[in-house]
Amino acid sequence: MKKISILGSILILLFPLFLFGGVSASVDKRAIYPGDSVTLTITASGKNIEFPKIDKIDSFDVRESGVSTNIVIINGNMTTTKKKLYSFNPDKNLTIPSFSVKVDGKEYKTAPIAIKILDSKSAKALRDASLELRANKNISYVAEPINLELILKVKANANIAQAQIEQPKFDNLWVKQVGDVQKYQEGDYIIQKYRFLAFPQQSGIIEIGPIIADIAKIKKDAYDPFFGRGMTISLFGEDLKWSKIRSNKLVLKVKELPDNLELFGKFNIKAEVDKKRVKAGEAVNLTITVEGVGNIDDVKKFNIDIPNAVVYADEPKVISGIRDGQYGGRFTQKVAIVADSNFTIPSLTLKYFDKDSKKEVIKKTKAIDIEVIGGSKSSAVIQKPKIEVASDNNYITKEQVVVKKESSYIKYLTLIIGFILGVASILLWQKFKSKKVKKELPIVKKIKKAKKDKELYKILLPYAKESQIVANELKKLEDNIYNSAKNKINKEAIIEYFE
Repeated sequence: MKKISILGSILILLFPLFLFGGVSASVDKRAIYPGDSVTLTITASGKNIEFPKIDKIDSFDVRESGVSTNIVIINGNMTTTKKKLYSFNPDKNLTIPSFSVKVDGKEYKTAPIAIKILDSKSAKALRDASLELRANKNISYVAEPINLELILKVKANANIAQAQIEQPKFDNLWVKQVGDVQKYQEGDYIIQKYRFLAFPQQSGIIEIGPIIADIAKIKKDAYDPFFGRGMTISLFGEDLKWSKIRSNKLVLKVKELPDNLELFGKFNIKAEVDKKRVKAGEAVNLTITVEGVGNIDDVKKFNIDIPNAVVYADEPKVISGIRDGQYGGRFTQKVAIVADSNFTIPSLTLKYFDKDSKKEVIKKTKAIDIEVIGGSKSSAVIQKPKIEVASDNNYITKEQVVVKKESSYIKYLTLIIGFILGVASILLWQKFKSKKVKKELPIVKKIKKAKKDKELYKILLPYAKESQIVANELKKLEDNIYNSAKNKINKEAIIEYFE
């Protein structure tokens, strides 16, 4: 009895040491069907515990599912035991590796755990839901639209409360969801069909998927005090069993478009002006329209350069959608041009890879001549004539200089008269300055009279490149006119600039 008592005392003394250094790892199941979740639990005991940050196990994303804490006091010694849960959804056999846990400054390692995936044929037979990804083609060009369908099938008589698709991630694809989700019943299954348009952004091999869906199944032993077992769902979700299902993968072969083209489809381009004859300082409004089927969203903004003219281009607007089973739409860009002499709007070019002929197509608009009334007749810059000086310094070729000799008294008289006139001029200038006579400029009068944003916009547009102040106010006016903004226009700053 004495030996047993001594041994018991030793065990009691050592028990807290075992708790302080205790680290273990476990899983809720070691064998699963593809897509089911596995929960890894790491348990550690001590005063200061640092769990590992786990983002992936093998190639599968990991979610932190929660932490629980339990405090135990034995013989006055307090020990904290913590459990941290990690969930992931593997679809192949793997081994969960060893992880490091720090307890009171000392590092401990968990043991590796093997996970086995059960036969997929058996899984398919037992599965209450499935997810399938389809494409209308597996070979395409860059920017060529691909129709994708994602079909979620759930057994009508399965005890499933929720089924939802996780946000798909597409690499090297520009993807747009088309229309609403279609829901209908087909035999014993309830179907949800999602449709997407995918535009490849680079050539090569592109993998799509797998797409993941979250399935919430009601537990068989779920109990409700009013309806009994299995009849209702807890508001807090404890009576739901969540699992994930994965779709198949698709592999696309994407070919490069020739000559660095970026558009694929069939398009037309048009350029129109509101008038071909304007007064000097008035704006000509140009509208550029590109319309057709294909990746209309990738049409680039047109930059127009016209010598001796101010060109102000709005940001393009694109309306797109599905029409007759094809994706397309209309690109529109507004451009205002102001000049004080005749000018020509140059031809605009649109290049694309034709979806039918599989060849490059180039389409151009016609150049548009604009007549400006009241300004200079030519857009050429008029330069001041230069006085040409001959190599012989004795004479000037463009002007004859006559030198006359004058007597000394005439020189002095001229100097005195000039001095008197200079003093008089200074006195007169000071007199007028003291009166502060100020004549209002015509442009200032126009700015003050302008009551509407559009009217003021037309007045200021010719000066857009002359002053940053004017440019800033023009931007505000543009937002007010075209985007229904409520920007306050600083007329005082504009008038101060012109004065």
